[in-house]
Amino acid sequence: MHCPGFSVNGVSDTGGIMNVSLGFSDGGMEQQLADCLKGYTQMHLLTGDTHINRSIPQGSMPSGYGNLHEHNIAAVCASWWLTNYISGNSICKDGSEGGYMVFDNSGSDISWKYRSLKYGDEKQFRAYDMNTVLDFLATGTMVSKFYEKYPDRERYSEFGENTVLINVWNWDPSWEISVTENGKELALTQHYIEDPLHTISYDIPRTYTNGELTSSFRTIKTHHIFSAQAASATSALEITATDGFGDVYRETMSRPKPFNVDID
Repeated sequence: MHCPGFSVNGVSDTGGIMNVSLGFSDGGMEQQLADCLKGYTQMHLLTGDTHINRSIPQGSMPSGYGNLHEHNIAAVCASWWLTNYISGNSICKDGSEGGYMVFDNSGSDISWKYRSLKYGDEKQFRAYDMNTVLDFLATGTMVSKFYEKYPDRERYSEFGENTVLINVWNWDPSWEISVTENGKELALTQHYIEDPLHTISYDIPRTYTNGELTSSFRTIKTHHIFSAQAASATSALEITATDGFGDVYRETMSRPKPFNVDID
């Protein structure tokens, strides 16, 4: 269906568990749907509308909806083609690459994978060196006008030196994320925060040309971003993301890692 039935409003203090609420104001439509499907043990809802990735599995659903797994799937057109037009890339409002989901169904066994137009199945996350992100936001020629007009927007001031962010586009609690520095595994923290790439691909240049940001197009907060703090600004980090089906995705992150609209 087009409109999602549920929404995520943050993460818990310990991370990993999403705070899920009903997408409609009175919950009536979700309840009617749940009543129709209550005889089934596993139901997958495929929804769109938001142009983001938001996977809400059975274990994270509110009481009464425990047999449902909603896949709110990002768009082939990303942010309605706007980041393509403005910045030459294809980025959704939550920082996901523009793309679509592929489902494989064999009897009662269902698996899925996000497939971006740029990377296909090979890449499932993007990592940011926050040292260079914060430097960009402090010195970029278009940035000051953005913050002057939208002073409450995300500045990432909570992150200390040598922090990295990892945005895992189709994350749910079955994923395992790890970051190691010189063989030492770093602690991870999950955040409900805006993706910096979409901000510099749409919000900042749009503001610089005197455009207005609307709720439909602007960067939104997402729950599938994680942080780790390294000891050094220049050490290489090994980042591994393993999905619930055992597929592994890796990046050796050389730092300083540049931050611009062409970042991989």
